[in-house]
Amino acid sequence: MGFMMLTPVGAVLALVFAVVVALRVLKFSEGTEKMAGISAKVCRGANAYLRRQYSIVAVFFTGMFALLCILAFAFRSKGLLTPYVPFAFVTGGFFSGLSGFIGMKIATAANARTAHTASHWLSLHL
Repeated sequence: MGFMMLTPVGAVLALVFAVVVALRVLKFSEGTEKMAGISAKVCRGANAYLRRQYSIVAVFFTGMFALLCILAFAFRSKGLLTPYVPFAFVTGGFFSGLSGFIGMKIATAANARTAHTASHWLSLHL
């Protein structure tokens, strides 16, 4: 039981770390107007990509959820699948997709900030 408690504690610590780092990154300047404009276009492209990808993944997950439900309830007496399997599949997929979504949002928000900070650092050190 003791080691099982490390999982949620580790998950909460990872989330806190991610929020702290994301907020720290977002405090930096986006740079020039041109950098901010390019960053906005990259964000729009990333949003279009995510919308398309997740709409296709949603169809797949819906089909797999239905199939797993049929299998879980049809073969429940044989002990092949428990009724929890379809829900575990969807939950795992949802949180995987959510982490990808948040990662893409932070990465696209950080792109101009990274370029601006790097160019500023180079101008000071070269």
